Amino acid sequence: MELGRTLFREPDGYVIKLRPEDRKTGSKTGKEREFCLPSILTDDLDEWLNVWRPKVLTDHNRLFLKLNTREPKSFGQPYDDSRIGELVSQTMYTATGHLFGEPKRTTPHDFRRIAITWQRKYGNREQDEALAEMMGHSVREGDRTYSQLTSRDKTDKAMNWWKRGHSEPPSR
Repeated sequence: MELGRTLFREPDGYVIKLRPEDRKTGSKTGKEREFCLPSILTDDLDEWLNVWRPKVLTDHNRLFLKLNTREPKSFGQPYDDSRIGELVSQTMYTATGHLFGEPKRTTPHDFRRIAITWQRKYGNREQDEALAEMMGHSVREGDRTYSQLTSRDKTDKAMNWWKRGHSEPPSR
């Protein structure tokens, strides 16, 4: 993410705007993606971008930058895209180890599965299309590839199907 190119501050918070060349499948689809970040991130991003990030002298507007003091030459340099995935995985491994006593390997791609599965299990199915658009795939692809609902999860929603919307069966 780059401030002023893919990340924008608007009155209600931050918006991501991706051109086709900013996305893995963009060259195939030619489609742009635009979505708002959750408002819970606004204050933290404001503080990072307005207070802390300006303290690091850089010649770029990338959001994520290297702060490793063991390599002084790379301090403040942007992460390349593949390295961010590794950083997320390493951070999640360390955090889950400390928090739960057992480290878990979690990749950025796992967050797609988590989001789709949670939304399919607890969310509003009317949001399927919007979530698919945001993630850059179809609803069908989300169900086929990313959803990890169990058979029980899928059938629980049919529990008492005959009672929905009716207090008694219609009389004859």
